[in-house]
Amino acid sequence: MSIETLIAILVAVAIAALSVWAVEFLAEQRSRRDRQLDAIDQTVRQMIAVMGDASASLAGPGADKPGRFDADAYPSADQRLVGDIDALREFYSVLAELHSRAPGSGIRESDLRKAASANQRVRAALAGQEERVLTRRPIRTLTSAEMVEYGAMMRGVTEAIRQTALADEALQRGG
Repeated sequence: MSIETLIAILVAVAIAALSVWAVEFLAEQRSRRDRQLDAIDQTVRQMIAVMGDASASLAGPGADKPGRFDADAYPSADQRLVGDIDALREFYSVLAELHSRAPGSGIRESDLRKAASANQRVRAALAGQEERVLTRRPIRTLTSAEMVEYGAMMRGVTEAIRQTALADEALQRGG
């Protein structure tokens, strides 16, 4: 076998190996992108459902509830994906305000405007994240200080939601 033939075989093998690697690499990138897009989509839907649930709770018995919005319903949702602390502040401020009032006490037009504004801001932030994923740029993440603030917001709102849920269950049961 000549040296030229041996080099041609080695080049062909290298090209084939590189092609297989490239196909696997691109498939993994697509899979990662699809997982990120799914997480963003689930996060949007979950956050809208959380706000809808708070609004329905104020509206009282008979109001349309959005259904489940927990980790079983949206396993890939991650509100940290919003990546915009100002959007999260607005969202959780409105949510806390809604949950500070008694279930069935009535939903006001101003509540609906605030909820819509907060939802829109979250949707815009997540649309920006989706654009980053689609253009292969890294998504925005919260800084360490913002993560601490986010944790405090979550603890506060979680307790308010827990209290409202207990009161709402009693209201739905008619007592």
